[in-house]
Amino acid sequence: PGHFMPSTLIASQFATLESPVGEPLTLALDASTHSVEQLAAQAHVWWQAHGLKQAV
Repeated sequence: PGHFMPSTLIASQFATLESPVGEPLTLALDASTHSVEQLAAQAHVWWQAHGLKQAV
């Protein structure tokens, strides 16, 4: 069984994607230039800086 959304729709999904810049409590990370470990570390620091609860 394939995915519920055909791959032909991906271009339109990215075309309508809105930038999260300026949204409250939103962290935008560049996954194209960082490892998963680096992204997780950046997210952890951000969560702590914003007083958010630790992940369970």
